[in-house]
Amino acid sequence: MAGTLTHFKFMEDLAKKIDYGDNRNLFFVSGQGHDLLYFIKLKDYRNFAKQSVIAKIIASSKFKVLVTKWQKEVLRTNNKELECILYGYIAHHVLDSYIHPWINYDCGCYLNNGIHEMLESVLDVLIYDPYKFNVPKISISKDTIAIINSLFNDVYNVENVGTLFSKGMKNIRGFIKIYRRDKFGIKRIGYKIIDKMTKKDYKKYTFLSFNYSNKEKIRIREKYLEEFKMLYDKALDESVGLINKIRSNLANKKIADIAFDKSAI
Repeated sequence: MAGTLTHFKFMEDLAKKIDYGDNRNLFFVSGQGHDLLYFIKLKDYRNFAKQSVIAKIIASSKFKVLVTKWQKEVLRTNNKELECILYGYIAHHVLDSYIHPWINYDCGCYLNNGIHEMLESVLDVLIYDPYKFNVPKISISKDTIAIINSLFNDVYNVENVGTLFSKGMKNIRGFIKIYRRDKFGIKRIGYKIIDKMTKKDYKKYTFLSFNYSNKEKIRIREKYLEEFKMLYDKALDESVGLINKIRSNLANKKIADIAFDKSAI
């Protein structure tokens, strides 16, 4: 996947190129897509593994089926929140479909524990300063949540995705502030200690801190940033074309038949 900040930057750039409706904040946060399932409160950590599995299921397949049925629900309900979230979800999936395989395979990070996350996180801070933006507060209606729950259950046979999206939208502000913002590197030290105490093949957490050495940033800037930006621009063009096609069809009470159906894994 692309990192959290990269998705926020992507939505800002996309907002300059398309008509997404009148709810900028919802559009902005909806661009976190299925990653919203990862933004949990500490008390819900016991559910993290289950939500991670759900995120991978919905990211890996049936994108075209999902988007087609999502359009039908927008037409059926005339729900503008649902339409806005659709555009954000599409943008997230498209960007991940370009960046994720590149990080895993071209950059050699597949199954290399912690290195994938560290690479995408350093790329994050190279393109979007984590201390110069604030995630807006948003909420979505119960009707919208219910429709998304039903939609994902129908396509993927997984329950409560809309409910989990809504929780993630509410949690993301606190998650970034509590776990990721780290101007003085104090959290990074704590994460390093935790990582050293865990097994070699266990999930690592040092990447969570938005505090990286100049040496790390220079290495990744020189080795990866140019190709990353090229893929980012391709994903942006793809998203613009796809969303504009869908928006135009919906305005004419039609379902857009899309060709894009890549996995985001």
